[in-house]
Amino acid sequence: MNSQSLQPLRNRRHDDPKVAVGERSESPLTLMLVDDETLVRSAIAALLREQTGIEIVAQPTGADSAAQAANGHKPDIILFGPPEAASVETVVEEIGQMLKVSPDSKTIVLSKREDAGFARAVLLAGAVGYMLMREDPEDLLKAILRASKGHPSISPTIAILIAQADSRNGDGDLTAREKEVLQLVALGHTSNEIAAQLFLSTRTVESHRANLIRKLGVENRAGLVRYALDHDLVS
Repeated sequence: MNSQSLQPLRNRRHDDPKVAVGERSESPLTLMLVDDETLVRSAIAALLREQTGIEIVAQPTGADSAAQAANGHKPDIILFGPPEAASVETVVEEIGQMLKVSPDSKTIVLSKREDAGFARAVLLAGAVGYMLMREDPEDLLKAILRASKGHPSISPTIAILIAQADSRNGDGDLTAREKEVLQLVALGHTSNEIAAQLFLSTRTVESHRANLIRKLGVENRAGLVRYALDHDLVS
């Protein structure tokens, strides 16, 4: 989102009642904006300040300060732009930290990642929306309004990717034991913990993990987690 993409919306906001978030209620919608990139944060903040009925109550950077701000402000909406290089585990943990201290906040993830597994993971972590940075600013505003009413919003591109992932058949010819190991890996257990639960040696668990990575064509543990989420192997 850049200044050029924001300008048309600013010109429309007084003429297009569909965009006016202020019609939601008499009290303003409180929003916390979380993004480590200053330019991105400034551009989004400028967009939101043009909308009547939205009050930006905090703009923290970093997981710890975000959780503290969420605890202090209890915002209606948390607009969270995770770092592009952050792992899915890190992002899920950060969402959990914010919602733990402010459980009534509705979280929308705003990201460049066109990744079904990543999107599914953050939605399972409690986010009510997943929007791509390249979407029209008006769509983001609509997503915020929908979130304030408890309705989910997912970028059409991401929705299609998730649907495609759901329609895949097969499980990579995994054995029953490999599926058990995969489920436990996806739930965050270490090799030692998995070994204890399945009555296996740690070396055997590591062997299963290596086989899983090879069979599923992923690169690391994060890839295993995404696969498990995509194929509904984690409940």
